[in-house]
Amino acid sequence: MAGLLDGDRPAGGAPLPPSTYLSTFAGGGMFQALGILAALHERARSGRGQVVDAAMVDGAAMLDVMTRRWRDLPGMTTVTDAPFSTTYACQDGLRDRLAAAFAKHPRHHWTKVFDEHKACVVPVLDPAGAAGHPALHERDTFVEVAGAHQPAPSPRFSRTPAAVPAPAPAPGEHTAEVLAAWRSPTGGTD
Repeated sequence: MAGLLDGDRPAGGAPLPPSTYLSTFAGGGMFQALGILAALHERARSGRGQVVDAAMVDGAAMLDVMTRRWRDLPGMTTVTDAPFSTTYACQDGLRDRLAAAFAKHPRHHWTKVFDEHKACVVPVLDPAGAAGHPALHERDTFVEVAGAHQPAPSPRFSRTPAAVPAPAPAPGEHTAEVLAAWRSPTGGTD
């Protein structure tokens, strides 16, 4: 739903199934663990706790920034375009029969069917569709910065929310201030 699978497909083919590592472990677990560590660090400074909200869709959208950038580089394609790194149908054709059944109706039909049955199925969206999807809009997974959509900061904190700087700082713009803030009272670094 966050737009990752749209770019992860063989030339002219259907999107490949999502990697469990990308969605569950990296998009969810890694962002949750990072959020908990950040909240514990902040609690040590302030003495106050907070809720950490780390949704898999937010983490996956954030991870896509890096992988989409790779795909935009000249001469780069997705790894799944290579014949040695893709999936192939088996002789029993079960995959072919399902593909043929899904091909009989447009995406909005299947989205409605699965929504009515409360199935854990979401449409494969391109990045623009992901940014405009009602569920992701309601969650504020994407924010608009300088006329373009990008993933919102993730994970989210109930008491110390992050904000997207506008305009974004130049590389290294705040390095001196950040390093000075991390110095211990004795003049060394932690």
